[in-house]
Amino acid sequence: MNGQVDHNYFEYCEFANRVARTSNVITISRIRGPLTEAVLSQALTMAQKRHPCLNYRIGGSSNSLILETEGTSKIPLFVLRGSHSDRWQDIALEEANKAINSSQALLRAVLFYPDNEADISYLITTIHHGIADALSNIQLHGDILTYCQDIVSGNPTEVSSLPVLPPIDNLMPESARGFKGKLNTLLFILQFGLKQLWYRPKILQTEQPLPSLELCRSGYVNRQLDERFTQNLVDCCKREKVSTHVALCTAMMLSLARKIESNTQNAVSMSCCTTISLRKSLEQIIGREHIGMLSSCIISHQTLRPNKSFWELARGLKQKLQYRLMEPDPFIQLLMTSRKMAESFVKNPNKVMSLSVLAGSLQANIPESYGEFELEEIHLTAAAAVHGGTLCVGAIAFRKKLSLNFFYSESSISRHTMESLADSVVFYLSEACKQKLEPTLV
Repeated sequence: MNGQVDHNYFEYCEFANRVARTSNVITISRIRGPLTEAVLSQALTMAQKRHPCLNYRIGGSSNSLILETEGTSKIPLFVLRGSHSDRWQDIALEEANKAINSSQALLRAVLFYPDNEADISYLITTIHHGIADALSNIQLHGDILTYCQDIVSGNPTEVSSLPVLPPIDNLMPESARGFKGKLNTLLFILQFGLKQLWYRPKILQTEQPLPSLELCRSGYVNRQLDERFTQNLVDCCKREKVSTHVALCTAMMLSLARKIESNTQNAVSMSCCTTISLRKSLEQIIGREHIGMLSSCIISHQTLRPNKSFWELARGLKQKLQYRLMEPDPFIQLLMTSRKMAESFVKNPNKVMSLSVLAGSLQANIPESYGEFELEEIHLTAAAAVHGGTLCVGAIAFRKKLSLNFFYSESSISRHTMESLADSVVFYLSEACKQKLEPTLV
């Protein structure tokens, strides 16, 4: 199957991958059980048969990309060992700073064995963002572990291929297509531009000159909230009638505001970009079993004033996000994303649409147990070598715990600064819930 790449977002991701090793998605699973290289290799082959997009590779010239299935290699699998289990974070960071060899395949995997923990392994996958969103990555790890369970049980099931999804452009609602779509696109650009001029949202300033693209690196900071902290946060959000995602966005904006503006009496304007799934909003509902780039984002603007409480700010953000969800903005935003935008942020990495914060949150709705295997943790991050100025997080709720994965441009923001911001986010969440004890970070 050959075909011209007809979705702008794919070109955006591939340009970012080739030029700046940016935008690829890394998912990490901590697994307890007898996972061997042979079992995982077989499970990856089954996953590649199940999901058509894992059989793609990219051919053609840089100006005319073509998706091809002929000549696609098996999913590359690398096996590593290390002295300590914390090494998984270093490996994830190394993966974030490697481009995907898209002429061969659009996914690669690492199996890591820590020497200090028996029966523990880490599965780390890096996938091209043009073919998979965050939800797809979580589902893929669940599928792989299911296949591992079938293999070790001695009864591997025959895997049938899912149907190829039509281009997402063809699944857009009427408000994003044809003349109506063009009109809504113009309105979106106009409204967004006016809001940027009115609010002038603040972003993180670079701490050091950005080197050449070849030297730009992604950074990664992880914070895991224990079960007690997470449950307290969930209860507080229910009481205040906001989602944990909105609370997280609010904590991120407050943390960034205090970093940018030392005078706590001054108002600070922020822009918040939050990711959403389009699976239930398209012309054809797409189930969780499908891997695809089926998400977009909505952008809201907010002024943080000193006389507003945390929950007042959160409820204000919630209202703005709900309003944006009723508009065609998420579809327009995805269709507008193009290679030209990638070229723009590569040239101006500290002015990526002047976004203050970018947050994606989801519940990992996959099983914990797979026969002899137990999924103990799952994390998700992204390559962000040239994403200067924006505080980004990928949050995953799993086994009653919340994992916060902050990713950033290590070339423009120091790890010390990002560690401080991550701690500040946790602090604001803790204070908002009036939690007297220090949150446990595990």
